[in-house]
Amino acid sequence: TTDTAAALRAQGVDCVNLDASTGTDLTPYDLIHTLNVWSPVSCAALLRSARKHAKPVVLSSIFLNLSERGLYNAAIPAVLAGPPEAISDRLNHLRQDPNPPLPGFDLPAYHESLRALFALTDHVILLSEHERAELSAIGINPPNATVVRNPVDHAAFAGGDPELFR
Repeated sequence: TTDTAAALRAQGVDCVNLDASTGTDLTPYDLIHTLNVWSPVSCAALLRSARKHAKPVVLSSIFLNLSERGLYNAAIPAVLAGPPEAISDRLNHLRQDPNPPLPGFDLPAYHESLRALFALTDHVILLSEHERAELSAIGINPPNATVVRNPVDHAAFAGGDPELFR
């Protein structure tokens, strides 16, 4: 992101943000670090270009498990739509099929595209061991991976109510 690049430059690291969709010439760069696999199409374009230019690639995947996308994109909004007195009936129906498919989204093809992306990397940065397990569940086990947890400014959240997160 722009903030990440600015922070790195402030530390003396020469870096730039690249837009994978512009077909940027990667020749002048020593290393390509891409953040996020979404969209797989633009991420793949950048990784293939990096490989073409023999550049080492680091991927911070920020993996999204989209297996429940049908639930949060379609089913839950449907439960909340319509007359309030029928919510209980709609919830009971949802309990019978807790993970409905999302029309027009091919989850196996998405997972296959991610396996192809990860095969193009030299190193992967993960946010957690949970992310590693989620990737492993779809057949992605990068041999060179490091977990780097996102930092939290504890002072900024000192007054927060932990009960909200239970």
